[in-house]
Amino acid sequence: MLASERILIHMKVILSDDKELAVAAAAENIAHYMATDTWLFVSGGSSFKVFEKLDSILRDDQKILTRLLLVDERYGAEGHDNSNWNLFKSIDTTKYASIYPVLDDSESMQGCATEYDEIVQMAFESDSQTVAILGIGSDSHIAGIKPMKKNLFDKTFLDTNVSSYSAADYDRITLTPSALMQLGLRVCFVAGNDKVPVIASLAIDRPIHDSPVHILKDLDNTVIYNVT
Repeated sequence: MLASERILIHMKVILSDDKELAVAAAAENIAHYMATDTWLFVSGGSSFKVFEKLDSILRDDQKILTRLLLVDERYGAEGHDNSNWNLFKSIDTTKYASIYPVLDDSESMQGCATEYDEIVQMAFESDSQTVAILGIGSDSHIAGIKPMKKNLFDKTFLDTNVSSYSAADYDRITLTPSALMQLGLRVCFVAGNDKVPVIASLAIDRPIHDSPVHILKDLDNTVIYNVT
């Protein structure tokens, strides 16, 4: 069940011991919010289940007003094995207004990030709603934003909506803190006991370079579904 609810400043955390119920509640929250044209940013990992559920409950007349984008991508050749874009293969995306890939074999990683930044900027400059389905890592990362030293963090994510950088696991292209802050609605799905300390840490202040999830801490229209 959705066991309890805590309010942390402007952010809502909903605790649950039922994964399927939490996924459904998260999807229904987004569907209720989507009253008009929407740019919907989708994450990989376990949070993709929220989008799969959302896809199953949206009407066709809602889908035709919805543009699909990725929150973050692992750089490489188009369709490479670790690409988040592959997740959309399970979805009939033809019913949506449009869908925007991040990777382009004719571009470098920085080139892909620059092109995607232009698309994201177009979303924020439009009169449409902007929504993101987000995941949170046990290392406190959110989207493709990993913890790192402050000087590197500032250099990587300053003055842009999309950035690219090389992490220990993948070369990454991701929405930046600035982009996450501009979204109209942020819905996070977090499953696993290893994430409990990360969510609990939101009760205190931490610098975002050390704990990127703290980008969410003071933001309105932010809901975290935490399944344990």
